[in-house]
Amino acid sequence: SHPPLRTEPPPAKRAIAEGPRFYVHPTRGNDAGDGSWKVPWQSIRHALLRLSPGDTLFLHGGVYYERLD
Repeated sequence: SHPPLRTEPPPAKRAIAEGPRFYVHPTRGNDAGDGSWKVPWQSIRHALLRLSPGDTLFLHGGVYYERLD
């Protein structure tokens, strides 16, 4: 394996939005979970199909191997 071509950007320093919060993690997530911090979803596509207006989706760092059509 080779080292990353670029470093990840630092986390944003803006205030977190109010309202429901959901999480996605590419390696320890599970789409059968509830999207919470403790049981994040695994795929962005799965999350996008479950979000409502006003929800906030947080993506953990990592590589997401999926196509979002």
